[in-house]
Amino acid sequence: MKQDLKNYFKIAFTFFIITIPFALLRFPDIKNEMKYFIVTNNMLTDKNFFILKYFQELYPDKPPFYFWILSLIKTISKEHFYFFNIFIGSTLFGFGILILTYKLIKNLKDSQTALFITLSLETIPFFIGVSVLQRMDIMMSFFISLALYFFFGFYYNFCKISIKNLSIFYFSIFMGVFTKGVAGIAIPILVIFTFLILEKNLKFLKEIKFIRGFLFIIFLFRLWFYAISLSPNGNEYINLLLGQETVGRIVKSKNHIKPFYYYIKNIAYIFYPYGLIFLSLAVVYVKKFKSWKNWESLEKISFISSIIPLIMFSLASGKLQIYLTPILQWAIIFVIFTLEKNLDKKPINFIFKLSEILSIFPIFFRKKEFQARIKAINISMFSILIFLVFGVNFYNKNYTLKPFEKFLKREDIRISSYKFPNSNNLSYLSGYYIIDYNSKEEIPKDCQYILKKNKVSDSLEDNYSLVLKNILFIKKYKRAEKKSQLKNYLEYFSTNFAKPLNV
Repeated sequence: MKQDLKNYFKIAFTFFIITIPFALLRFPDIKNEMKYFIVTNNMLTDKNFFILKYFQELYPDKPPFYFWILSLIKTISKEHFYFFNIFIGSTLFGFGILILTYKLIKNLKDSQTALFITLSLETIPFFIGVSVLQRMDIMMSFFISLALYFFFGFYYNFCKISIKNLSIFYFSIFMGVFTKGVAGIAIPILVIFTFLILEKNLKFLKEIKFIRGFLFIIFLFRLWFYAISLSPNGNEYINLLLGQETVGRIVKSKNHIKPFYYYIKNIAYIFYPYGLIFLSLAVVYVKKFKSWKNWESLEKISFISSIIPLIMFSLASGKLQIYLTPILQWAIIFVIFTLEKNLDKKPINFIFKLSEILSIFPIFFRKKEFQARIKAINISMFSILIFLVFGVNFYNKNYTLKPFEKFLKREDIRISSYKFPNSNNLSYLSGYYIIDYNSKEEIPKDCQYILKKNKVSDSLEDNYSLVLKNILFIKKYKRAEKKSQLKNYLEYFSTNFAKPLNV
């Protein structure tokens, strides 16, 4: 018990020392995070907690649970709304996945192996990244992880099959859907069935009362849809939720359409530094699939729980890198647990050495022992992440809309945008709706400020001159402030032409 407490402390310290600074310093992303602010505001204003709205339009893209959390946080803490959104809605659930990883491996192997693999998982840049984003992907991944933890616990007898545990198991599957979408139920169901088929033990479904459990999940869905149907536009919302945002995303997505091989092509850097190793080991284990009975439990669990969802996501029409979040936990368990056993294969050994080189620091340490080599990679990843923390302010000034915040919050000016559709999400900061224009002729003559992207090549120089362009403006702003000319500096620009804000 004491050893476990020490290990939990090591996991927590390593994780939070990286994630908390990121969560505190990051400026919201305009495309998704600020959109979630607006959806949350509408939920609180309309007091409708089942039908989401984006401005005045129905927003069936996401289930409501995540926005319940955002609404609660905003009600309690307006001053640090964004930080607590990330910390409570993402970071804590990322930590929950780490704890489940440790407990699963400890129960099937030992605490030393559990700590070793868990520390490897929490120093993966992709895992840290999704843990400090205001998105529901890591939350859904937690519920999927919790459901699979209980299932494998039932199967390998480290979790008692009781009414309480079965209730948590099936409720976790429902919550995966209620948090993000259909992947929340598809992943655990596909993994469980594939695993039991390979084990030739489908009768185990009776032991976990699968039919009753599935009916319990359907009952929860019916309650959810009943609550929606009581609201205006309820039936329309349900049709959109089941059609456009469920079947549509799988069969013919309206966005993010990518080819089947998209994830395989990009997984090398998505799972950096273990992406190439994961793909190589997956090929090795596919080739020796006939010896499934001789595989260790962790080999079986991690292989099935990573490969089956990867195939599922590859078959879906819509694809994004962040969709692989539920796979990462199992992919890292698979890599770290099986890599040492396969280092006698020259291709695997070569790719491992290449991964060490790509990890930068391990190339300076000539370690022969496997664990020492993995620890060197972990230390390298941790060092890189700490270094990136110090670069957040630089990133905010150069690649986000942070420099424009003072303009957006000024009451004496009004800002519009040019060929920048996501700019309407800035309405959260400005307090008024930001209109986007697609042609110069549409822009009213009295329009004060125009916001556009750098990559929009259309020139506005005939009617506007540049006021602000990321860090360049900050330097000018500070120089003017030092000379006590800030008022005249801004007045100069506003009395001649309404100046564009360029991003």
